[in-house]
Amino acid sequence: MSLSGSQKANLLEAARLAPSADNSVPWQYAWSGNDVLCLYNDKTRSGSATDNTYIITNLAMGAATENIVLCAHSMGINAAIAYKKESDEISVTVTFEPFTTDTQLESEVQLAAQIENRHSDRRFPYKGNISAEIIEQLTDSIDNPSHTLTICNNKKRIKQIVPLIRRAEAVRFKSEQLHAELFDTVKFDDKSPQEGMTLDVLGIEAPARPMFRLLKKWSAMKLLNLIGVSQLIAIRSVTLPIVNSPGLAMITAPSDSANDIFNAGRQIQRFWLKATTLGLSVHLYAAPGVLTLAKPNLSQALIEELTEIESQLDAIASGTDKVVMFLRLGYKDGTPPRAGRRAIKDLERQLS
Repeated sequence: MSLSGSQKANLLEAARLAPSADNSVPWQYAWSGNDVLCLYNDKTRSGSATDNTYIITNLAMGAATENIVLCAHSMGINAAIAYKKESDEISVTVTFEPFTTDTQLESEVQLAAQIENRHSDRRFPYKGNISAEIIEQLTDSIDNPSHTLTICNNKKRIKQIVPLIRRAEAVRFKSEQLHAELFDTVKFDDKSPQEGMTLDVLGIEAPARPMFRLLKKWSAMKLLNLIGVSQLIAIRSVTLPIVNSPGLAMITAPSDSANDIFNAGRQIQRFWLKATTLGLSVHLYAAPGVLTLAKPNLSQALIEELTEIESQLDAIASGTDKVVMFLRLGYKDGTPPRAGRRAIKDLERQLS
């Protein structure tokens, strides 16, 4: 089939609006004729320490692919996906074709309608109740039976999981390399950057901003770690928000293979869009899954800590599944500040 210019534009915009770590959009696109769209990892933005096994890139490309599929379905077009990874080259080929049946895809259309509305909400506390009915609807959003969604609305159980997430988050502030990656994305003075995370987006309160600015210097961070500041940061960013929210979700993959992580990105996006249709706020906690699966080259002490965290994550997953993502859930009035991201024109790959 031959896609129109407006259809192509809609598909690309849907992909661009998909989540990625710090909205880095670590992929590029190219059209092959009028009915095949190819996504490629952008080597200038993938393969960093926290992406050593391309988990961040695969999750981002999975989310973008799911948005493309949903957008296509909303236009009455089918999309066939082919994923491929060889060494440090990742590609996703999406072939568009007419539906062979008159299948009604109402649920897919509902998810596609929320692509533009989906966003991270780092504010807290979240309020409300995550009922059994809500849990059932969220669980139904997962359409790949190999991936598991578990939602906990029991405060006691949530408090048992929180220390694990907090430990992983603290590691990001104990490593000079991970610390640099984190703060390279923070925009302290630009209020409306095209890319990166402002202090408003990060939810850093005004009284805490001078200290947060100081923490950008590794020399200061390293010194303050001697008195446990990394743990205090993790308490503020993990413990307080999660224990003051009514629900915590966990998404797992059947393995840590590239293909399974890519598909996990698709499922995370489906879940997030469904949560948006239900009026829920969502805040991702990627550190436990990403750092343990990325296997960054850190000090022996931090490697041992991540190995221990991974073992504990495996213990709460089902069978041999790998925990990929935690997501905080609840209700919060208003809309939080949102980060910018790369323009479509900056994402096009020129093929030779």
